[in-house]
Amino acid sequence: MYGLLVENTIEVIKKTYGEEAWLIIREKSRIHEYTYVTHRMYSERIIPRLAQAVSEYAGCTAEEFMDLTGKEFVKFLSKYGYDRMLRVLGRSMSDFMNGLDNLHEYLRFSYPKMKPPSFFCSDESSQGLTLHYRSRRPGYLHYVKGQLKSVGRMFYNLDVAVQVMSEETRGDTTFVVFKLLFDNKEFMERDRHSYALEKSSVVKASLFFDLFPFHIMFDRKMKIKNIGKYAV
Repeated sequence: MYGLLVENTIEVIKKTYGEEAWLIIREKSRIHEYTYVTHRMYSERIIPRLAQAVSEYAGCTAEEFMDLTGKEFVKFLSKYGYDRMLRVLGRSMSDFMNGLDNLHEYLRFSYPKMKPPSFFCSDESSQGLTLHYRSRRPGYLHYVKGQLKSVGRMFYNLDVAVQVMSEETRGDTTFVVFKLLFDNKEFMERDRHSYALEKSSVVKASLFFDLFPFHIMFDRKMKIKNIGKYAV
């Protein structure tokens, strides 16, 4: 894990509980570094240990703190200018989610050792979508939940409710299915446009045959009616 994530977590602790609390929490979590370098690699266990120490200090749950840290991470990225990149990732929440894997691949140029999670969407509707999350970093489910809610609010002015439908671990990989509930107006607009296009689009047979020169066309009785010019 890169220091960028740890920096954000420490900033959340200081902002929420104060500098003195940070020193106590740091001691509780048995973390020895005072500062972290953005592009240096650190142990994957640092943030979960900090979350547990915050839980013991403040009385909240570790999951609640991870949720908060995930929310704040999206804002934290603006310090490095990454928020501008995130804002153009998609015109809608579903576009954003479907573009995350490509974004992570792009960020490998700056963070070559990163182990990014993977996301893909399914079952999109006017009420939201199902998001499939896969990661080799255990313990970050609630962190991701916070990020999802923050993305919806910051970039799309949406209140996103995130439900965990399932979670399982296979080998070293965690698989989570989220249900994201939000006002997905863009889906309805795309659906209307697609329907209008289907109703209005007519393709001439001659054009179709030119586009698919290797085709073989059968009638209902399975008799060959036409063969593309390159199919024989």
